[in-house]
Amino acid sequence: MASIEVRLAALAAEIRRRQFANEGPVDALSQSLFELEGELLGLDDLGKAAFLAELNQEDEDGTEGVGLTLEDLERLIANVRENKKSIW
Repeated sequence: MASIEVRLAALAAEIRRRQFANEGPVDALSQSLFELEGELLGLDDLGKAAFLAELNQEDEDGTEGVGLTLEDLERLIANVRENKKSIW
């Protein structure tokens, strides 16, 4: 069932992308956010763990990671899936 929901969400995201493309040029930030949305909706459990590890990792310059939990990520994905666009 979750697989169907992921596919439907990806199709809805593609439709939105095409609608925006027809309205005019898409700026780099919007394009990047569309790509992030697609990536988030396509994550499985292993992908979520890898994504969190990357976000929470300290950078080489000593900058701390963002400190997201799995619950935070699940909530973000649910918001994107519901088209709340909470990430932008």
